[in-house]
Amino acid sequence: MNKKEPLFSKVLKEDLDAILAIETENFGCDAFSRSQFIYALKNKRAVFIKAETPGGAKPEIGGYALGFTRRTGRGESVRLSGRLYSIAVAIKSQGMSIGKKLLSEFERLMKARKCGNIYLEVRTDNAAAIKMYENSGYKKNGTVENYYHDLSPAFKYVKTL
Repeated sequence: MNKKEPLFSKVLKEDLDAILAIETENFGCDAFSRSQFIYALKNKRAVFIKAETPGGAKPEIGGYALGFTRRTGRGESVRLSGRLYSIAVAIKSQGMSIGKKLLSEFERLMKARKCGNIYLEVRTDNAAAIKMYENSGYKKNGTVENYYHDLSPAFKYVKTL
């Protein structure tokens, strides 16, 4: 595979089959459904991006990130925050730093939307993701028991932008 940098762009409806395949191979029974992804495509608060890996006749989707902005507070104390709901890299594209680059691009887009923080949850046994988040400046701020379909817990993380 070509070692060129991935290209980032907004996910389109025609990308959904590839996105669903990546989601399913990474998350199994905890995977988002097609209808959840379609909702994200239509939602103005969504940040839904893909990383296309160059090389070959046509670039392939190597990963994606999905999150939403959220308003909190009232009046003059209204703030925007972001929440990363899902980030995944195709198994055949892993080991190319696509996840780290997707996370960085997601953060850039959230910052451009004036979000002050990004929140996320991650399985407590997902060492690779935990390392990526912590190396990117995320701080653990709690645990949620029975978070996933199989009742596994999740760590909660936050990053101030």
